[in-house]
Amino acid sequence: MPDISKLPEIAEILQISIDELLGKKAPLINRIINEGDEYLKNNEINQEEVAEAAPLLKPEQVDKAFKSSALSSKVSEIENFLPFLSTEACDELFKKSCAENDLSTANKIAPFASYKVIDEEFFERIRTGKSITGLLPFVSDETLEQTAWEAYEIHGVKAAEKYFPFIRSSALSEIAEAEYKKNGLRNFAAIAPFLSSKDLNNILKKVLE
Repeated sequence: MPDISKLPEIAEILQISIDELLGKKAPLINRIINEGDEYLKNNEINQEEVAEAAPLLKPEQVDKAFKSSALSSKVSEIENFLPFLSTEACDELFKKSCAENDLSTANKIAPFASYKVIDEEFFERIRTGKSITGLLPFVSDETLEQTAWEAYEIHGVKAAEKYFPFIRSSALSEIAEAEYKKNGLRNFAAIAPFLSSKDLNNILKKVLE
């Protein structure tokens, strides 16, 4: 998709209008081209206009359009805009959803938010005893593995098993080795389904020996 600033030039070369070039009426695109980003700051823009223009706009332009639209106070309605918003805007929306305890919306936003913000919320939820399950697929590998190890070392396999589907195989292999040395196969059923064939075979060889 060409940058919006190139559209007038392309349309002129092809001797067609911008609407013809895009194959549809694009009032918001035309206004931004004619009036610049100031139009986004000074006018309320409806949801349909933003959705239609988003693929052609820069993330900072989508941010401005988003803030100017009626969607700014309705986080649950912005799913279609997320791929086009800046990371900073997605971080703000993610924090807002978490503050409202709307984890369903937070989980939709999480793939577009930064690890830093997600990790901060993750640690805050652990600290305050809130549910972390929905956040696990989006937390950084380092944070997940650190937390899994801490849970395992303090409380054992049961406390750490919720992390097993999400941590890297190398980290899980280390926990499996530690657990085998400590307790043999007594609690191994919780770890085994998530180990690689190679790591599982290594444990089985030790058992046979």
